Amino acid sequence: MKGFFLVWGLFQSLDFVCSESCVQAQDYVCNQIPTGYPPGLSSVVFFLRNMGEINSTVFNHTNLSSVTSLTMTQSGITAIAPGAFSQFQSLKMLNLRNNELSQISSDWFIHKEVLENLLLTNNSIKALSEDSFAGLVGLLNLNLAQNQIHTITSDSFRFLTRLRLLDLSHNKLRHLSVDTFLPLNNTKTYGMHGNPWDCSCSVNEFSLHLRDLQKASLLQNEMEVLCESPAHQRGRPVWNVSKCVNPVTDIALTTGTSQTLTPGSTNLSTIISLVGRFS
Repeated sequence: MKGFFLVWGLFQSLDFVCSESCVQAQDYVCNQIPTGYPPGLSSVVFFLRNMGEINSTVFNHTNLSSVTSLTMTQSGITAIAPGAFSQFQSLKMLNLRNNELSQISSDWFIHKEVLENLLLTNNSIKALSEDSFAGLVGLLNLNLAQNQIHTITSDSFRFLTRLRLLDLSHNKLRHLSVDTFLPLNNTKTYGMHGNPWDCSCSVNEFSLHLRDLQKASLLQNEMEVLCESPAHQRGRPVWNVSKCVNPVTDIALTTGTSQTLTPGSTNLSTIISLVGRFS
């Protein structure tokens, strides 16, 4: 990647004007979509603006079959049509950071099993489902940090059994079903920090699962995986919620029993009774 930055910077500084839209450095670097590509390419990098939707004909060239790495960052991509990357038969790395995508679909690809690295940091993705990654059985690294993800269905990752890294940091996640993690037996790094996690009693199973990840040293930036709610847990690591007690409705007694206080129904005699049991 250093090579194309040096070449591109030189052209810019010399006000170089060229009739071609691409230059060959360590990577094949383009500032617009060309009409053709030379054979034998391995890495292609685009510097584009306001691209909008990538339809199924944008990359319709057979010489793209050898490309293993495609980078299109800060290109204003808002959507990708099914089959848009069908000519990339050898594509292992797709970098779409800093765009405006709101959805992910494995239908972008025809040769799904080849892809190993999918980088979608800083887009506008809101939800994940089974269709997002269906058939991407070779995926090793999935970076979805800095999106707006608030929903992930429990079957979203069911095809990602080889995944090594999953970065969901800095999204809008409040809770995940532990079933979501079942296919991820080979995942060694989880980025879960920067989300407004709910640590209520009703979702305590998720806190316990994160504790298992933390104990296994699989949780990235573990001290930043914090509870947002309820108020009495705010700022506490999710994996460190040791006992699920609601301070409003549940009072654990030294006798080993508990009494539920319903807001609005607690009277003075109940309080005196409870105080007497602790004295």
